[in-house]
Amino acid sequence: MRRFFFAQIVLYYMQSLLSENHINTCIALFNARKYAQAKQGFEEVLNVKPEHALASMYYCQTLVHLNQPDVAYNHLTKHCSVYEHQMWYWQCAVLISNRMGDHEQEYRATQACIKLGNNSADMLRRFFELLLLTKRYNQAQQYIRQQSEQLNSNDEAVNTLWLKYAKSREYYIEAVEFAQKLVNAKPESHYFLHEYAIALRLNGAPEKALPILKQLLQKKPHFAIYHNLGNCYSDLGNYAQAIANYRQAITLNPLYSDSHINLNKMLWESGLNKDYLVSFETVIKAHPKAYHLRLSFAHFLVDAKLYARALTLLDSAPLPEPFAQQQLQLQGLALRLQGDSDRAIQYFNTLLIKQPDAFEIKLEHAIAQISNRDFSQARAALDMLTEQQPANQTIKAYRYAAMRLADEQPAPIAPQIRSINLCDRLPADFWQQLATELHQIHNATAQPIGQTLVNGSQTRGHLFSSRHPCITRLKNVLNEKLLAYCQTHEVPLESVLDTRDHINYTGSWSVRLRQAGFHHDHFHSRGTLSGVIYIALPAEVTDQQNRAGWLKFGAPYLNETLSLPAEYFIQPAVGTCVIFPSHIWHGTTPIEANAERLTIAFDVGRYGLPATDS
Repeated sequence: MRRFFFAQIVLYYMQSLLSENHINTCIALFNARKYAQAKQGFEEVLNVKPEHALASMYYCQTLVHLNQPDVAYNHLTKHCSVYEHQMWYWQCAVLISNRMGDHEQEYRATQACIKLGNNSADMLRRFFELLLLTKRYNQAQQYIRQQSEQLNSNDEAVNTLWLKYAKSREYYIEAVEFAQKLVNAKPESHYFLHEYAIALRLNGAPEKALPILKQLLQKKPHFAIYHNLGNCYSDLGNYAQAIANYRQAITLNPLYSDSHINLNKMLWESGLNKDYLVSFETVIKAHPKAYHLRLSFAHFLVDAKLYARALTLLDSAPLPEPFAQQQLQLQGLALRLQGDSDRAIQYFNTLLIKQPDAFEIKLEHAIAQISNRDFSQARAALDMLTEQQPANQTIKAYRYAAMRLADEQPAPIAPQIRSINLCDRLPADFWQQLATELHQIHNATAQPIGQTLVNGSQTRGHLFSSRHPCITRLKNVLNEKLLAYCQTHEVPLESVLDTRDHINYTGSWSVRLRQAGFHHDHFHSRGTLSGVIYIALPAEVTDQQNRAGWLKFGAPYLNETLSLPAEYFIQPAVGTCVIFPSHIWHGTTPIEANAERLTIAFDVGRYGLPATDS
């Protein structure tokens, strides 16, 4: 018996020794980047001892390198939870969730690493980025203040953090101020000058950003400078210069998605259809593994309502992680918008198995359920999402749609809509002066990609950031009317004011509709309140029977076979402003005459922030 036990001990020792030698061989293969061979070797060890710590750690990293983070995640959570108190476990979780594009899981894993003592600069930098990506803004502020104390008032480092925070929250006035401080402290820094120019442009001053960017370009040409020059020229309505700069940006960095997106928007709006989409197609053909660019192209096609073409591109080949889940989400979106809600739901169900807590996917799933006439299930899902984000305008809009389609009675919308006369503060000749000013920036020949209008043009940039006297005068009057609306309709002021207690315009633009022009029914996801101001109108809007060019409310649009009639109409009049909650569905009836319908639209408030900031 003793000999038997001794033999067993010797056998166990020899197996352990062989296992360790085998693991060392696998690690050598990993370090040599022979990941397929390393994976096979680690699996041989883990088949015998699935919870082996060292083998598991390298196995998970190997799988990530092989673009199999979902397999790595399954192994880590199934076999290694006993190691949750150890650093390597959470470092693997960070790596896996990063590759899967799961910011929420990456945040939790990064937080665990820091608690266990990993305070490296890279870990802290990524943690701050994740606070912004997951909209944990209170925590982000606390982090900056802690860093300020630890860095002994290192102004450059702290102001850089505040700049990132301000840009993430779209506090562009503050972003300009922090960027200005950085430039003042280090005027020779190309990076800070570039950030300052970006902040100026985002704050509605592209004309101030232009000379800074041109100066930087003379010192050192860079694709990002050309790209942001394109953005400035686009905001100023100079489409030819915008196109030229986007092209140059793509020449220097053909894999930068935003330059392709903006270039093709400009080409479309300029009527240059010959070159439209060519940049995407050319670069994707030359770089078949540029998966991010393939997804950007597919998303652009969806925005352009080219659903069949988008699905053909997405179905052409399965993409590796983290692109695979984005691919599935885009396929589901394209199918829903195309009217195939059954298949869309299947894609979203697949995604929810992998990411059961993913907010955006749950929201898309609920919208697809409405399109599929599963109204009660959609309503229940939207009610749960409302608890997470009660201010989310998209949830409110589709919840209203689900209720109306299910023959329920949502709260009436008419009492929330107010038509306000601005002519008591602005004289009759003002509107013609304003129209003349707006005509100078309506340079597009086609309607914009991804917007709701048909047969018309829309200005770019933030119109109310313009320093033009007419815009400034109009905005001052509008500010007073918005505050009065909030008081009358019991809208909390903190939901529409910025950090300086000014009205927080999250967007403003002008729309010019031509003959047969109209707006599809839609809502605004980026505001608390929205509004439209009428600058010039065709004579036919006075026809009370045809209602051509009228504003209509309460007609949700889901697909060609699932729509509802409007609840409420408003006859437009020059000098009138209509204010309403951003989530209310609205559109316009087509104008028939060969005339223009010129308006300014705007959003105010803070949009889509979580109910809690934990």
